[in-house]
Amino acid sequence: MYVEKPQKPYKNLEDARLRSCTWARGLEKDTSLYPCISCAGRGGVHKSEDLDPIEGYKMAPFYKCEKCDGSKYMPRKNFVIWYKSITDKYMARMKAYKQIQSVVRGALDKLSDQEIEFLRGHLQYD
Repeated sequence: MYVEKPQKPYKNLEDARLRSCTWARGLEKDTSLYPCISCAGRGGVHKSEDLDPIEGYKMAPFYKCEKCDGSKYMPRKNFVIWYKSITDKYMARMKAYKQIQSVVRGALDKLSDQEIEFLRGHLQYD
């Protein structure tokens, strides 16, 4: 089993502010604006009951976002809470990855070089 190393979602809070939403304009100029996460800075959302099985949300109505009340932005403290939750999830995945790596390293330390080469040639990764 091959476990891929988790990628950090954002470098820092400023990077998250700029990259979390592509719809909100003026984020580069005004550093006090934090895009709404639930509507992705669009000011509105589509409801899942309006989804058409063929067309998707193409003709679905656009409802005002309840979190930001259609303003496209959220308070900084809410954005920081969201960023902390994303960072905590990343740290948990990274901790699990490091635990798996330490188990693998311990197992490889017990094998000889010939056994490692044999396994390298005969193991398939999914």
